Amino acid sequence: MATSGTPCFAATKGDIEQGLKEADISADFIISTPIITNHSPETDTTVAQWFGEQLTVWSSSQGGFTLHSILSMVFGIRETDIHLISNYSGAGHGANLKECSMRACITALLSRKAKMPVKISYTKREVFSCMSMPDKAKIRVRVGAKDDGSLTALEILQYHDIGGYGETHAVYSGFAQSSLVDFYKCPNVKFVLYTCMTNNGVGGYFRSYGPEMTCWAIEMGIERVLGKLGIDAGKFKLKNHLQPGDKTHDDTLLTESSVFDIDFTAAMNGIGWDTKWHAPGKGETYEGSKKRGVGLACATKHHTKNDKSVELKISRDGSIQFNSFPGNFGQGIGSSLSVLLAEALGAKYEDINTVILGDSDISPFTTCSFGSSTLFYGGHAILQAAQEARAILFERAANILGVKAEDLESKDSVISLKADPTKKVTFKDALQKPYVFDIVISNHVYGPAVQTNTGGRGGGIFPSGALAVEVEVDTETGQVTVLEACSSHNLGKAIHRKVAEGQVSGGALLNIPRAHRLFIPIDPVTGTPLVTSDDGYAWATMVDDVMPIVNITEVPEPLGPMGAAPIGEKSVAGTSAAVMSAVFNAIGVWIDDKPLTPDKVLKALGKV
Repeated sequence: MATSGTPCFAATKGDIEQGLKEADISADFIISTPIITNHSPETDTTVAQWFGEQLTVWSSSQGGFTLHSILSMVFGIRETDIHLISNYSGAGHGANLKECSMRACITALLSRKAKMPVKISYTKREVFSCMSMPDKAKIRVRVGAKDDGSLTALEILQYHDIGGYGETHAVYSGFAQSSLVDFYKCPNVKFVLYTCMTNNGVGGYFRSYGPEMTCWAIEMGIERVLGKLGIDAGKFKLKNHLQPGDKTHDDTLLTESSVFDIDFTAAMNGIGWDTKWHAPGKGETYEGSKKRGVGLACATKHHTKNDKSVELKISRDGSIQFNSFPGNFGQGIGSSLSVLLAEALGAKYEDINTVILGDSDISPFTTCSFGSSTLFYGGHAILQAAQEARAILFERAANILGVKAEDLESKDSVISLKADPTKKVTFKDALQKPYVFDIVISNHVYGPAVQTNTGGRGGGIFPSGALAVEVEVDTETGQVTVLEACSSHNLGKAIHRKVAEGQVSGGALLNIPRAHRLFIPIDPVTGTPLVTSDDGYAWATMVDDVMPIVNITEVPEPLGPMGAAPIGEKSVAGTSAAVMSAVFNAIGVWIDDKPLTPDKVLKALGKV
């Protein structure tokens, strides 16, 4: 791999070398992650059609108005002449960003040349060959600790393969990952990220900018020294993580939603940790050759600061609608925002009868949908718009009832006098003559303005999460099987509980196989993938993989809309770390190269 030698990101606290000198025990090792895919099983499709010099594009992009601007620049036309429709994006995972932009430009160009609508759908061969390839990296970890397990130094040096084309995502990856490096109390920490040019396909995103691999590196470093000391890793982590009120190396303040002791405990209890943990490799043997072990990992990330806008309309018939540009890619964002809106207005949920997402002719300007930011910032935009609309409704109702607006309250789309609930008026009645106009409110939330508690460049908040697993390793065949998994996450406030549970279970189910199964073999000469169909890729399935137990914690996030905290991406972090820790606990041998395929397990056991 070729690198300039200059890191694209670096963060330091204390003195690493001094911390290593003070350590009673240390570890220095290199781990590597394979190339995987970030696309989803559904077809990747774009449609474009020109009407004179006006362009309409139907795209599954997460890019929002970013794609809108790209199309304007590429074709030299006004943004007002572009109609972008991205109502439903399928699964996001970061694959629907730059790939969708390139496909949209090519589709629009072909449509202009052909003077007719054009649709491009990628075949699976094209998807595996042409789309971005996340996670290829080598990571050097150095860690030091005292005999009681307390950390003295932790260093992460990551060499990130970005393929043959430079990508800014590596810088964002540095922001996202570095904030995790002193998650466990340690006076001396260092995180350095290098980008390396290779002949592989361009690097990309996969449901977050890399915290999954950094969590793995951190947890492996800590467990190396704990394993040598014979210390229960679960009990150590319960006592040594940062607490609300602590600061990370970049001065990010952990808020009240960082209740890791609760989520660690819930995850451990979910798999029966206290009765199953044993010294590495010292557990019972089952069926002659099978060993079992348990693993625990932190699952969090800082969420990305983002801008969101909404337009809210309350019609004279009492019906409510809102629109925004973040499309729906499986996270149920329309339903979740509707719940927030109904609560803030004091309206019936059923009265919110129109939700329009992802239509540039109707929706206000909004940036990309990424970084676990849509509910958090979209929620703030919804609440602020609802507050303005509610004030107008109350003024109109006050004039009708002959009372002061501040003496009113609303529930189930009815405005009533606090002191005498029999004096009331419905939303619909409050909007009748002489008030003949609908209420229309547009609101924009600027992301960094929401977070007044943090001055660090990493920024964001760290709502807690943890994943615990139990695995079984067949020492004759090398096969790794995940028997149980419990994923516990603090949501701050569960706005839409079913949707949130789906995010948590889906994040774990999708990503646990990254530890022991998922990878794309690459031709070392050409850099092209040797997998060209879904049949050659070991997708996570509900048949082959264990469905995780989900535990939802609700300790409000003070900066979140109605106390809600981000959830989508942090459910991914910690998956590989938990599984690989459990394998070490089972067989007492470390394996430094993901995934844990049977040949690697047998080699580590000295059997091949």
